[in-house]
Amino acid sequence: MIEDACQAVGATQNGKQAGSFGVGAFSLYATKNITSGEGGMITTNDDTLNEWLRTFRSQGMKVRYLHEMLGTNYRMTDIAAAIGIVQLGKLDQFTAARVTAAARYDALLAGAPIVRQGTPAGNLHVYHQYTVHVGPARDEIVKDLANDGIGTGVYYPIPVSEQPYIKERGLGVVLPVTDALAKGCLSLPMFAAMTAAEQEEVAASLRRAVERHGGSAWPA
Repeated sequence: MIEDACQAVGATQNGKQAGSFGVGAFSLYATKNITSGEGGMITTNDDTLNEWLRTFRSQGMKVRYLHEMLGTNYRMTDIAAAIGIVQLGKLDQFTAARVTAAARYDALLAGAPIVRQGTPAGNLHVYHQYTVHVGPARDEIVKDLANDGIGTGVYYPIPVSEQPYIKERGLGVVLPVTDALAKGCLSLPMFAAMTAAEQEEVAASLRRAVERHGGSAWPA
């Protein structure tokens, strides 16, 4: 099994870490929960795959200038790796801060006409994003938040099923719930150093916007 765990570093299910169920792929881009600036990492307990990956990322070489296979240059720089190692040591701290921030958002937005994220029992959500469903007036709500100086994100505005690359290959499917979610979700500011005062400002702006434009109509 290959896990797309790019946004889930530190997340767990019943105590088992994301990236340990199979082969895990993680992103260390600048906006992720921990970062090396760019690049990523792969986790595996398969020695054969580990050796292949290390060879493939280094232009097919185990010994310098001896190309045993067709590879490429996916090596991370030493500087980026050093940053990533320090960040990894702070992962638990960052995760705890994000979980606290998410709980604060939950409290601040309780009762608002939006749909907030839920976390199934036994799971630890690391809140790379704090995403809410606000309904078909999403774009107007985003504009109101921007007018209040609050940035938001839409992840992702075009579903995979609607991407040209997919459609060109005849993989077209009709996913009405997915389409409705893509048109109705937005992500609020979320980062480990976010203060309670900043969250209160965001929540107040969002409440005003959904009251003005109408809140969530959850897809049937």
